[in-house]
Amino acid sequence: RCPINLRFIGGIMLTVFTNEGCGACESLKKYLNEKNVTFYEKNVSNPGFRQELLDLGYRSVPLVVGEDGQTSAGFNPLEIETML
Repeated sequence: RCPINLRFIGGIMLTVFTNEGCGACESLKKYLNEKNVTFYEKNVSNPGFRQELLDLGYRSVPLVVGEDGQTSAGFNPLEIETML
């Protein structure tokens, strides 16, 4: 991973797995932007990112992953708040 791609806020880095045409993914990104949370987006149309998602034990998006490995599947604002 290249550190230049990582975007931080308050020392917390979130990774968001998304896909094209995913309404919940768009809602999640809008929510994070409204909260001024920066994140690194990994679109699973990229085979490498798709494999990362599968390696984490997930098959669907959106998925939020915190630095500590905590995950939030789907668009769940209450869970995401605990990660910030």
